[in-house]
Amino acid sequence: MQISRGKKILLIGSVSFILFLFAILPVIVQWYVERNSEELVGRQIRMHDLDLNFLTGGITVEKPVMLEQDRQTIFFQAEEFYVNLGMLRLLIGQISITEVTLTQPQVFIIQQGPGFNLDDLVTRFTTTDSTSNPPEVSDPLEFRVENISILDGIFSYVNKDLNSEIKVIKLNTNCPLISSDDPREVHDFSFLFDRGGRMAGSLDLNINSLSYRTSYTLDSLNIAIFYPYIADYMRAGKLEGLFTSHQQIAGNFQKPAEIATAGEVKLNAFALTDPKEDRLVALEEAKLVIDSVDVGHELYDIRYASIMKPFLKFELFDQGNNFTKLMKEEPAQGSGISSDSLSKAVVYGNVFALMAAYIREMSRTYAFSEYKADSLVMRGGTLIFNDYTLHSRFNYLLEDLMVKTDHVSSSEANIKVVAASILNTSGRLNGQLLVDPHGFSNMDIDYSITKLKVSDFNPYSDYYVAHPFTDGICTYVSKSSVRNQYLKSNHKLDIKTIKVGKKVKNKTAYNVPVKLAVALLRDKNGDVHLELPIEGNLNDPNYKVGKVIWQVFRNLISKAVAAPGKLLASKAGVEEKLLEGFTWLPLQADLTEPQLASLDALVKSLETTPEMNADLVRMYNDQRELDELALREGKKKFLLHNRRIQSEENHTPEELAAMDALHPNDSAFHAYLNNELNTPGDQLVSVYEKSRKVAGHERLIGRLQEIYQKREVQVLNYLVTTKGIAPERVKVASLEDKTPIPYATTSRMNIKFFVDDN
Repeated sequence: MQISRGKKILLIGSVSFILFLFAILPVIVQWYVERNSEELVGRQIRMHDLDLNFLTGGITVEKPVMLEQDRQTIFFQAEEFYVNLGMLRLLIGQISITEVTLTQPQVFIIQQGPGFNLDDLVTRFTTTDSTSNPPEVSDPLEFRVENISILDGIFSYVNKDLNSEIKVIKLNTNCPLISSDDPREVHDFSFLFDRGGRMAGSLDLNINSLSYRTSYTLDSLNIAIFYPYIADYMRAGKLEGLFTSHQQIAGNFQKPAEIATAGEVKLNAFALTDPKEDRLVALEEAKLVIDSVDVGHELYDIRYASIMKPFLKFELFDQGNNFTKLMKEEPAQGSGISSDSLSKAVVYGNVFALMAAYIREMSRTYAFSEYKADSLVMRGGTLIFNDYTLHSRFNYLLEDLMVKTDHVSSSEANIKVVAASILNTSGRLNGQLLVDPHGFSNMDIDYSITKLKVSDFNPYSDYYVAHPFTDGICTYVSKSSVRNQYLKSNHKLDIKTIKVGKKVKNKTAYNVPVKLAVALLRDKNGDVHLELPIEGNLNDPNYKVGKVIWQVFRNLISKAVAAPGKLLASKAGVEEKLLEGFTWLPLQADLTEPQLASLDALVKSLETTPEMNADLVRMYNDQRELDELALREGKKKFLLHNRRIQSEENHTPEELAAMDALHPNDSAFHAYLNNELNTPGDQLVSVYEKSRKVAGHERLIGRLQEIYQKREVQVLNYLVTTKGIAPERVKVASLEDKTPIPYATTSRMNIKFFVDDN
């Protein structure tokens, strides 16, 4: 049958019109969306191109962009957004999407105060009109969305109050299926942190119950990204470290505190510094291996927890300590860790406030009644303690600090903890603690300290009893028990060959007859032996353990100073102590009787044993001597400025007495130094550092080397020229060990004997 010419024209025109509509419809949709985007979603939306494939059901949006409310800044952008609709199911009223792919999306989330740059979107799509009639109940919407993916995305979170940005790159996610028939969703994800770190894992979520299960690996996250959150609370220098975690976590979003987890958490190369970039806290590694933790069921099973080579530097000043002085009075947003609720911490935006509030919430709601840990250990610890509140700086060093317990359990009768440490390079601490885990009200504490140098504590003895200790090795054994908060303890103290220096003048010392008391207490060998029982009710508000300990310590200082005993070396007929070497007072250059006595004993020993040679090993405390030299030069400049001395070089006995009488903490002296340095007086800077800057570091180094050279020339001249020892048998050698000498240690020349193998 032939079609008439008119029908042919009509058919061709209809097909052409339909094809035209298919061609122009994407342009119309793109134009409509861009023109009405603010009315539709509240933000301007732009796109480079929109393509509709009516045969496959594919919708492609190229380079979609959503702007901020200012219509200029980009909130969201992507390279491409692709959706493939199931056309056949759509025709029968079912939503079926076979693919959703978002390529190279970038999202920029910005927080300032409690507000976010997406608050308007959240409000627009979550606020309901309470005045309108409720919608009629209809059949549940059936849908099926397959192969949902994000490829190579970027997510940036900026907190303007903290000047912080956390940026995630190479974000990839995949979800095989989201369906109205199945509430379960499985999302695989992986991404990188732009400053270091990789995370990958899977999230299994029930959208109806909001229960979830996730397994993830976080590898080597650079925790420097959290520095702004630390800086919100304290004036810190740097935050360093790598955080790694492999965990399985299960819970429910409706009960965020009730989590169950197993896995491993690790922190490596952690360091927090002060503004001068001196370390405050550090550690080589902290590791936690969790067998099972179930907060909801109050089960805590830890396989292993360890801290390797922790470091802490703690300093006391008249105005506080190095930590409190670095703390800010109030965090940037005013809430901080003091926030009582989890919701406030979330609004605040500081991750540490959030963690603190989360822990508080757990501790208020759940008990820690059933717990177990196979091993808890800390090894290789270092503690540096400096006290600048005395007349001279006190420095103490704890090294190789170890604390461990092999088994901790709420079902055990006792938990045993052992500890050990090296004290100021020479002393040794060993101890153990037995504690009842049911309330921690009963415990036994046994520990001992050996080879402790009493002279290390001279800054305190000078301050409180006006006497330094020139010798003395201490052994201290303590046994204590606490039963129902009642303390009973016994302390045994043995001090070998303790010696007391000359009395110093100060206004802070107690009037204690140190030398007389020691003379009465020491035995024929010059040793002191004490037993000190202490007991009291720890619940009694009038019983202060610290006060009791200080009373014991004061009594110890009063009784523990003795005149030196004579230990003669049998072969040479000299004191054995003399053959160990001798000390130099700070800045001393000329030989005095103590040095001459030791050198004479050395001469007798060398004469008695002709094959023996000796090295005089320099163990100079450069830092302490440099401090004393700087202080002396600073005093000279101050006294010269006030015309109390005539020059900085040659001085009369009266001028030397004036320098000795000038106290390091003299307010006029400090004012002079501050004026010379043009610095305020409230800075936590010691008088030694101020004097060093005023005198000039290079000049001080040169002067100190001159003193050192004069010492050594005098020692060798006395041995070789005066006493006639062959020069090849004695020489001055440097200390091979480069370990820093503790500040409290006096400079020495140790005598080391050896036989030449040639």
